[in-house]
Amino acid sequence: MRNGGNTDLTEAQEVLGKSILPMFGLDNESATYPFVDLWGLPHGSLARAQELAKALPSDTQSLSFFRYYRDMAFVIYPGLVQLELFEEELNQFLVVRTANDAAGEGVTEQQVHGQDFHWLGLLFAVLASGAQSSQMQRKERELTSQVYGKVHSILRSRTPANLS
Repeated sequence: MRNGGNTDLTEAQEVLGKSILPMFGLDNESATYPFVDLWGLPHGSLARAQELAKALPSDTQSLSFFRYYRDMAFVIYPGLVQLELFEEELNQFLVVRTANDAAGEGVTEQQVHGQDFHWLGLLFAVLASGAQSSQMQRKERELTSQVYGKVHSILRSRTPANLS
C-alpha cells in the first residue's frame, strides 16, 4: 500500500472502471448477447416471439452458418434427417422474413415468419453447430455457438406444446 492505501484504491478503481466490461465480454452487448431478455419473458407471449425473431442472424450469416453446418458438422454428425428439405425451408423462411420485415409483420405467439417454435429450435441448433464449425476467431466462434445453443435449449424445453 502506497500513501496510506488511497493511491491503491484510486488506481484499482481506474483500472476496473476502464476495463471491467471487456474482461467479462460485456463491452459490446449487441455482438455477444443481443437477446438477454429472452429468459425473463413469459412463454407463449408475443414479446418473447419478437425477441426470438430479433435473435436470428442476418440472412447472409444464417446461410453462412448453415453452409458450415452442411459441409462440415453434418458430415461428422448428421443431426438432421432431411438436410435438403431443411435447406429449402430455411431459404423459404428467409424470403418470408424479408417480406414480413418490410411489412412489419410475421411474428405471432405461435410462429415466427411462418415457422413454429420447434422448427426455430432446430434452426438455432443448426446455427450453433455451423458457428462452431465456422472460420471465426476461436473466442467469437465459441460465444456465438454457445448463445445459439442456449436459445435452442430454451426452445426445446419451453415450447408451447411442452408447457401443457
